[in-house]
This record gives sequence, structure tokens and C-alpha cells, in this order.
Amino acid sequence: MKQHDPWKDAFPQDEAVIAARYLVRVWDEIVKKQPKYFKFSVREPKLTERLCGYLQNLQADSSLTGKWTYEDPQVAYNEDGTLLYRIRKDITYFSNYSGKRLFLVFEFKKIARTKSSIDKYFGSDGVARFVEGNYSIGQPVAVMVGIVGSESDVVVKSLTDRFFCQTTQHKLKMLQEDGENYLAIPSRVFPSVAIFDTKHERSSEKAPLSGAISLAHVIIGFGNN
Repeated sequence: MKQHDPWKDAFPQDEAVIAARYLVRVWDEIVKKQPKYFKFSVREPKLTERLCGYLQNLQADSSLTGKWTYEDPQVAYNEDGTLLYRIRKDITYFSNYSGKRLFLVFEFKKIARTKSSIDKYFGSDGVARFVEGNYSIGQPVAVMVGIVGSESDVVVKSLTDRFFCQTTQHKLKMLQEDGENYLAIPSRVFPSVAIFDTKHERSSEKAPLSGAISLAHVIIGFGNN
């Protein structure tokens, strides 16, 4: 029997899927129309800034009524007033349209086939931000978006191979889906949008009520650019 996913009780999955699908659609459209500005050699912040601008400007053509934000800042302080942390999230989508609060973080990482590039996807500026870091505190779902060049199949295999590694599973506090697999393939969080999902245990002060965060892993590219 398939296990119930407790995060779905308080998470507006339908709207989140629409938001993720919209982001990918807009990306694909502007990559075709503006290859000068959307190619692998362009710095990641420039890509995400321009993408978010189009997400905002084209939103009237979608069914979404929430707010898209680029580099949404978040600052927290200790009780004595000293800085606890300061972060900026690549792209976020916020909505309470369905009566359930949706705050979805999209963290982007350019990925090449090199080990150093793959390491960054998993490291303190990547997946680890949603485990030990301060991204998506209290949220049941977030999104890792891998930006790939011409070797998407090779990169995806490198990612899955790394997630199947016991060292990675331990370091990123990965939990098995339905008590069996560490990767949900195909994605259960964003079917037809994400390549796969992973689930990670978080400390009590950072976790949602379920105790874990589910990460949907989306891969986007540049077509024939």
C-alpha cells in the first residue's frame, strides 16, 4: 500500500505544480526567442534575474495570482541583536490563493559534467541549503533547478549516481520514499515537471510538521543554443 505523504495535507500541490510548470515553460520560450541572453556561458544570476522578470511580466497569461520575486532577502537575528544569518533566495513564488499558504523556493545551479560542478549542486550553496542551511525553514517542499548545457543526460546520471551514494545519503540526511527508495523516480511532487524527488530530514527548528523537506529536482537547458 502506498504511504500517505503528510506534507500534502497543508501544501497546495496543485498550484505549486502549475507554478513549476509555468517557470519551465517561460524558460523554454525565452531561450528560443533570446539566445543571445540565454546560453550556458551567461552567469547564473543574470539568467535567473531575467527569467524572473519574464515570470512577472507574462503572469497575466497564466492562471497564477501569486507573487514572483528575484533574490528574495531574508535576515534573522539572535536574541541579543547580533546577526544570525542573511540569505537571498534565487526565485520565490508566494501565494495564499487556495487558502493554504504557498512559499516555494527555486534554487538554481548551473551544472557541467565536471566533479567540481556536481559538488556545488550538493554543497552548502546547493542541496545542503535545504538541510543544514536556512532555506525554506518550515516548508515541506522546495525546488532545485539544474541548468545544463549540451550534456543533460550525462549530468542527470551524475546527479542520480551521487544521490545513490551512501556517503551522500548520510551527509544530506536523506530519507527513503515509502521506506524503500532514496529517489522518487518519476517525481511525486511535480509530476511531468521534475526529473526526481529526494526527501531530507531537518532539525526540529527548521523542519515542517512532517519533520522532512521534499526537494523536487528540475532540469532545464538551452535547446540547440
